[in-house]
Amino acid sequence: MPTEILISELTSEDRESGTGTFDVLMRSVKEHVVNEYTRGRITGVEYSTVYLGALQSTMDRALQFLLEKDKLGLSLDLMAQEILLAEQQVLKIQAEIALVTAQNANIVKEGAILDEQVLLIPKEGQVLDAKTSTMNAELLNVPKQGQMLDSQIAKVEKEEDVIDAQLLNIPKEGSVLNAKISAMAKEESMIDAQLLNVPLEGAILSAQVLNIPKDGAILEARAALTAKEEDMIDAQLLNVPKEGGLVDAQSAKMGKEEAMLDSKIAMMIKEEDMVDAQILNVPKEGALLDAQTSKTTKDGLATDEQILNIPKEGAILAAQLLNIPKEGSIIDAKLLNIPKEGTILDAQADKLIKEEDMLDAQLLNIPKEGDMLDAKILNVPKEGTVLDAQSTKINKEVDMITAELLNVPKEGEMLQAKILNVPIEGTVLTAQECKLRAEFDVALAQVPKIQVETSLLGQKKVTEQAQTNSAGVDADSVVGKQTALYAAQSAGFARDAEQKAAKIMTETWNIRRSTEDTTEPNTDNKLDDVSVGSAITKLLEGINA
Repeated sequence: MPTEILISELTSEDRESGTGTFDVLMRSVKEHVVNEYTRGRITGVEYSTVYLGALQSTMDRALQFLLEKDKLGLSLDLMAQEILLAEQQVLKIQAEIALVTAQNANIVKEGAILDEQVLLIPKEGQVLDAKTSTMNAELLNVPKQGQMLDSQIAKVEKEEDVIDAQLLNIPKEGSVLNAKISAMAKEESMIDAQLLNVPLEGAILSAQVLNIPKDGAILEARAALTAKEEDMIDAQLLNVPKEGGLVDAQSAKMGKEEAMLDSKIAMMIKEEDMVDAQILNVPKEGALLDAQTSKTTKDGLATDEQILNIPKEGAILAAQLLNIPKEGSIIDAKLLNIPKEGTILDAQADKLIKEEDMLDAQLLNIPKEGDMLDAKILNVPKEGTVLDAQSTKINKEVDMITAELLNVPKEGEMLQAKILNVPIEGTVLTAQECKLRAEFDVALAQVPKIQVETSLLGQKKVTEQAQTNSAGVDADSVVGKQTALYAAQSAGFARDAEQKAAKIMTETWNIRRSTEDTTEPNTDNKLDDVSVGSAITKLLEGINA
């Protein structure tokens, strides 16, 4: 079972010194984006677009990196199981080869015995001739030997009965051997079929298990992207009232400055009127001139200070007047951007609606995928049990073959002892005539067994040749279906390459068009409609669309 992916392996929520895969990759990406922004290659709204795209792709790569770790572990476990199974099969095949070799050696020894027996036939003729002469001589003794012959005939009849009983058992033993051979052939066929299915089922389980975290990662990444886009829209919406408030505040400030100038002008007019009144009152205030001299001096100093401040206030007003057109230009530029931002917001809103629909559809599939995964997880222990049982069975078969190999030398010794007994048996050929006939019958009874073994070896030869040569292999056979599966996988790899090529061309066009308005599609950069259309056409041809 794959290990659980911890959030801490993906991110530790520390942007500066986080050790998660996403943290490390994102710090590098952020430095590159900031460098491009500092050099002026990314400006304005493009920065958020590039940043969000980099954030999404970095998250995908980080998740893919963590998923590949589990995939590698599962692949290594599967390969270890396959290697163990292959080693067991090799041991079984080696034991079978040794058994066949020993059987061949026994057949050679049996052929040598038959050759020795063939050489004994002329000697048997001579023995028969000698016995005929002896019998002619002994005919004279027949009356005397009558009782002895009767006893010998009775003994021979008993031996013939024993041989007949053994002959009756030979077909039965052949039937038992044929039944064992058929059972072994069926067991081997079943084991071969199960072994062919085990890697395929393991590959299907691995692929589906790997796809489920990827689907979840896609959903999470899209959900995060949607949330961030919503946050961006909310932030922009929050800025709209602030921008309106800024315009209102600037308008109020200008109104207050105009009121302040009006009040200062009115005050200066009043001061001039007051001076005129004072001039008219000079004759009348002659007595008060001395007392007011100091006051007038002070008032003059204050007036001088005010006069000195008037140019400064004028400079401030002039600078503010110069800033008013600039602020107006800024406001005009912002007003021009508002429709564009509205268009962007509308497009983003449409995109969010479509992504929400897609997420709803995917959410409907998640329970079904979970049920499928649960069912497959329940099958994993059963498959492990099957593998363990198969391994145990193979080990037992290897032990059985090993035990049979231990008996081969004993059978060889027994045959060698028989060869040594052939000269001795030459003296009792007459008594063994019936036995030889019985052994001949046994040899005839073994012919069907040898034919069955020959047929079995021929079938094994056809099976082994099918591993390297597809000629004569039925499409409905296991090897034919496996060959078709490999062909389908090769075609799938080709289709995947075509899809990736089409995706790269479309993404390249979108990115360059969104980051550089002057980009023009042409035959050189392969971004024109003909080149892109050619890639899409190849993609559709690959899926027979």
